[in-house]
Amino acid sequence: MYYITIMNDTTEKVLHTGNMAYDGPKILEGKFENGIGTVDPFDFKIFSDHPCYNELHPLKTLVNIKNLNTNQMEYEGRVFFISPEMDSDGKVFKNIKCESELGFLNDSSGQWQEFSRTTPRNLLRAILSRHNSQVEAFKRFEVGNVTIAATEVDCELDYVKTLQLLKSKLIEPLGGELSIRKVNGVRYLDWLQQVGSSDPKTEIRLAKNLKSLRMEIDPSNVITRLIPLGSKIEDSQQRVTIASVNNDRDYIEDAAMLASFGNVTVSEIWDDVNSPRALRTRGQAFLRENNRVKVSYSVSALDLSKVGLDINSYQVATYTRLVNPLMKIDTDLRIIKKTTQVDQEHLSQLTIGDKFETANEYRVRMQRQQEMNLSEIRNRSTMTATGGLVKSGNVIRMANSGVAVGTYSKVTVNEKGVVTAAANLTTQDLNTYSRSEVDTRIINATSSISGTISLATGVTLAPNTRAHVSKNTADFCHISMHVNLSNRAANTVVGTVPLAYRPAAGNIIRLAGQTFDSDTANRPCLLHLLANGNIILMQAGFSNLLLESSYRL
Repeated sequence: MYYITIMNDTTEKVLHTGNMAYDGPKILEGKFENGIGTVDPFDFKIFSDHPCYNELHPLKTLVNIKNLNTNQMEYEGRVFFISPEMDSDGKVFKNIKCESELGFLNDSSGQWQEFSRTTPRNLLRAILSRHNSQVEAFKRFEVGNVTIAATEVDCELDYVKTLQLLKSKLIEPLGGELSIRKVNGVRYLDWLQQVGSSDPKTEIRLAKNLKSLRMEIDPSNVITRLIPLGSKIEDSQQRVTIASVNNDRDYIEDAAMLASFGNVTVSEIWDDVNSPRALRTRGQAFLRENNRVKVSYSVSALDLSKVGLDINSYQVATYTRLVNPLMKIDTDLRIIKKTTQVDQEHLSQLTIGDKFETANEYRVRMQRQQEMNLSEIRNRSTMTATGGLVKSGNVIRMANSGVAVGTYSKVTVNEKGVVTAAANLTTQDLNTYSRSEVDTRIINATSSISGTISLATGVTLAPNTRAHVSKNTADFCHISMHVNLSNRAANTVVGTVPLAYRPAAGNIIRLAGQTFDSDTANRPCLLHLLANGNIILMQAGFSNLLLESSYRL
């Protein structure tokens, strides 16, 4: 479960308690993402009765999401965008969009600087130093670990936002990935060759935790015929080709790709090559290293660590083993994005990094897929159905549960989410309420909750009665009690209501009751309900009190 707080300057408040059974602040439709070197979003709705409704301010309010199961902070950022809204039922709420801490780097701008033969670390330090000089302390970054292979860098910085500067001058030309790391409250920006571990610690497997899988094959980068071009021939637009060393053909082919995809011709220029033989070698290497079919995966998986069935949780930038025998998939893939729902944390939407296959790998996988399809057709006629499934011809479908078609107010569902029994509500399913509660429409039978009033010492219940207080979803409360007061003195406590039914501090609720003396005459009696929950008898001389009174919190 997740515990979410906000911070305005030094004031911290709870935005979401995480425990849905606890009567604390809650947000709705909360969903956040974690990616690699990205400004990650966190979106949610907040209603007007939330204590933090007016405490959220764009670019200023900080937001933290803590995983209470692991005690780890999984998201840190700030409120970015607020959109107030009212729906067709008249409910007022705000749509909130947040961005992660990397977005702080959009609050500053670079300046023109020229660097010659400097190190990657010095270049990162110069950019962050400029950023830190322009922003508040809570937005600053320190230089962290730098593991980029380059040793010397020539670079010119310009007047663009710092985050854009980091991507265009560091990541794109030199490679690597950015990652934020916190140590003792200090925020470090690491520039690593690759974030995370390459050793798979999790597994996504059919019939275990795999909900759905979509595989996309993108052949747009496929080259079956490459025309290598070298430097320009003097005083001409014509370029050096490989025809003189390649049997009068100015192209080279990838025979395996050609067999799979047909003729796809692309040219590539090397201005620094003027030898046909060297140009052919360069072209062959290029075709060998870059000619790939891109295969991408989109996965919906259950994070079983959230429900205690697995010790490992999906972590962005790590590798997971994806196993689906039906699609002939058994490979290690990198998780590049994870989407988490705050109220259904075990449901994870994972984006898996692209895998690039050679022509031979692609052909082998497609052959296996075809073999699997043929085997499926051959074996379908001999399949048997178990586990709530039935077979009709060559089609396997879910078996009927035995419940007749209709609308029911009470159902029984098994561990697979299948309805196994259904019935309508009976009187035994409903709570017992007094006539006053029903007649005055105080109790909402579908959403009310009730609590027991604790009676003060010396105060006893009348026979066959109870002392209780109930509340519906509109925070409309009703007190019902019939007690013997034994001539209790004025300004003394009669009973105490539970915490959930107490008025706000500073408020005093007037309660009207009826009392009966020895002659059975009834007289009006005044009581007060205080913020501490105490019901105070304001007059003396009564022995028998019947209290049926209502109030709003």
